[in-house]
Amino acid sequence: MHKLVFAVTIVITLTSTSLAFSEIIYVPDDFQTIQGAIDNSVNGDSVLVRSGIYVENINFLGKAITVKSEGGPAVTIIDGGNAVYPDSGNVVLFLNGEGFDSVLEGFTITRGTGSNI
Repeated sequence: MHKLVFAVTIVITLTSTSLAFSEIIYVPDDFQTIQGAIDNSVNGDSVLVRSGIYVENINFLGKAITVKSEGGPAVTIIDGGNAVYPDSGNVVLFLNGEGFDSVLEGFTITRGTGSNI
């Protein structure tokens, strides 16, 4: 008599980038600034920004997140004219190994001077 033995091993790995655990963070509802929302986000989260003018500079801090405007670039502006880091002049920074999963979408970016960082 032959015995047939089946062994099945299922390994499920959950990571912090899992969509099941992603969160939508609203600006200014949950945080007054876009940077505040980025600071409090984790990989896989989305930051949804309501229409308005946001006078700030933002840094993605290496996070794989989506920062998206709710109303589009005509009504959602990031104004870098009052720079938090005045020596940089950059309105948006991607300096910490951000990749294709770090997304900025639907904004008008204004009053930055740029730099050679």
